[in-house]
Amino acid sequence: MAENNRKFSRVSLPLTISLECVGKKEKARLVDLTVEGGSFLSAFPVVEGQKLRVAFSGTAEIGEAELEAKALRCMEREEDFLIAVQFIDPPDQYLMDILSLLHSGTMDLH
Repeated sequence: MAENNRKFSRVSLPLTISLECVGKKEKARLVDLTVEGGSFLSAFPVVEGQKLRVAFSGTAEIGEAELEAKALRCMEREEDFLIAVQFIDPPDQYLMDILSLLHSGTMDLH
């Protein structure tokens, strides 16, 4: 069985996000978030290590955020790509929002 090295749980948040990479913007589907990163589904691949900007509108659960990120993995699936990112110096408001969400017990954690 694989060992889980994550420091924080992930929370499922099915949101449409804006993804900017190499000056090109596109929409992607957020799968989950954690304090340090997240994953999303995109129609286009990214290169591991590539810098990205991830932005999403605020919801009742979490405020609006624009986050710098680094691609950790890009896995091709049948119809899209599953991309995992690590956030680079996320803003304090995002950190407060995601920690509150993780500890609220109202969302699906994994």
